[in-house]
Amino acid sequence: IAPTTSNKAEIESSIPALSQAGVKFHIGKGSLSDKTKESLNKYNAVFIVTPPVAALLTNNVISKKCVAYEEEGMEAFFELEVKDIPGIVAIAHGESL
Repeated sequence: IAPTTSNKAEIESSIPALSQAGVKFHIGKGSLSDKTKESLNKYNAVFIVTPPVAALLTNNVISKKCVAYEEEGMEAFFELEVKDIPGIVAIAHGESL
């Protein structure tokens, strides 16, 4: 999960590598390219769109662990355990909404 729109080049370009490394759920907002959709499909991962109200959902985070780029602060990558976060599976099995 990242704090900004997922289709920014530097963020979207990380999704294929993260999917290949085993990340199965990518949470964000915005549309993704066909190339990124193909990589999600190839590595059996999905893209979940959440409402743009991240600050309101912090009570739903059970645990949070920085897994990469800690020096980047809010732009770092985090592994989250969450409960009851609303979201729509926007990309799965090579198809998108």
